[in-house]
Amino acid sequence: AVGEKFDPNIHEAEEEIATDKFPAGIIAEEIRTGYTLNDKLLRPALVKVSREVKKDDKLNSKS
Repeated sequence: AVGEKFDPNIHEAEEEIATDKFPAGIIAEEIRTGYTLNDKLLRPALVKVSREVKKDDKLNSKS
């Protein structure tokens, strides 16, 4: 799921993280694998979703 676009139908966002590695709205980390059976969702994947890095984020990460 890492690197895929976040889909609320099959993913559950635990957290948004500021990162330069991915554009906003892309899954940056998978915490728990999701499961489907015969195209039916049994459990959504628990993920961390990337968001745009702001100036404040860069300043806070250096301290």
